[in-house]
Amino acid sequence: MKYKHVKRSKVFSNKHIEVHEEELILPNGNRVKWTFLKDYHAVGIVAITPAKKIVLVKQYRPAIKKELIELPAGLVDPGEEPMAAALRELEEETGYRAGKINKICEYFNSPGISGSKMYIYIAEDLIMKNQNLDENEFLEVIEIDIEEIDGILECTLDGKTNFALNYIKSNWKKY
Repeated sequence: MKYKHVKRSKVFSNKHIEVHEEELILPNGNRVKWTFLKDYHAVGIVAITPAKKIVLVKQYRPAIKKELIELPAGLVDPGEEPMAAALRELEEETGYRAGKINKICEYFNSPGISGSKMYIYIAEDLIMKNQNLDENEFLEVIEIDIEEIDGILECTLDGKTNFALNYIKSNWKKY
């Protein structure tokens, strides 16, 4: 299959999102316009304390008008490596600094509308430092035991947290 990318233009932009429209020629010769979101890269961190607790955050998500329990997470800054972003976000959101961090996986969030990627890391050897939330960031740090994962998995979760908790549940003996 051969697609031809003809022209791409930004149709909307604000502090949080960019929308692009692209003209494509499909393999059958049809010309179409496709709408994409800007490619943002983000990180999610499965943090395991020395007491073998899993660190999560609870925060309000205006788009769905409810609080979610999630992995500590955030965007990768321009020019920043994903692993550095994971270490930074973990400490900013939870106050924990990781002595050891490893990537579990990376995946495209929704490749039909964006090239945005999520990187998931496991952080261990945690030391409590200082939480440093952004001015407009409000969240509660919670720590759970492995036995509590099933209860949380019964809730509606975002994709990164659902994946990560299932991964931890299946691989807990490694940690």
